[in-house]
Formats: sequence, C-alpha cells, structure tokens
Amino acid sequence: MFSLVGFAAIVMAAWLVLVPQLHSAATAISTLAAVDPVWLGLAVLAEAGALLSYARLSQHTLAPVRIGFAAMLRIDLATMAVSHITRPAPSSAWAWGIGC
Repeated sequence: MFSLVGFAAIVMAAWLVLVPQLHSAATAISTLAAVDPVWLGLAVLAEAGALLSYARLSQHTLAPVRIGFAAMLRIDLATMAVSHITRPAPSSAWAWGIGC
C-alpha cells in the first residue's frame, strides 16, 4: 500500500512540475531550430574551453594538494551541477567542491 501511495505522489509531483513547462520547452526547441550551426559550434567550443580553463585555474589554486587535471575537471563539473540545482547556489557549490 505504501509503495502505491509513494508512486502516486511521484507521478503527481512530476505532473505538476513537468506539464507546465512543456510549452516553454517547445518554444525553446523552435528557437534552437533557427540557430546558425556555425555560431552554435563556436559557442560549444568556447564553453568547453572555459570549462577546461576553469579546471586548470582550480588546479593551480590548489597546487599544494596535487590533484590531477581529470579529477579537478570532474570536481569542477560536479560543483557546477550542484550550483545549478540548489537554490543558495554559490555557497552550496563552494562547500561541495571544498568538501570533496
């Protein structure tokens, strides 16, 4: 009985959260369809370069700790993910990155 109530609660929460956003998702997809692929590719490359640069900066900032570049990139990506899904974004991501 408990699992049925839990399942119903999850379905209801998903319905209340996701359904109102369907219209904005359709609008975003139609906007992305009109984007010039060259500019989109340049933007993706610039973002990748920024992420790699940020990981290298973090690695040099924590130089005495000797964290490898791949590990630092994963830590930085994880802290960015946390900062995007939590409300007090900067403080929670900072604590997550330092605590790892």
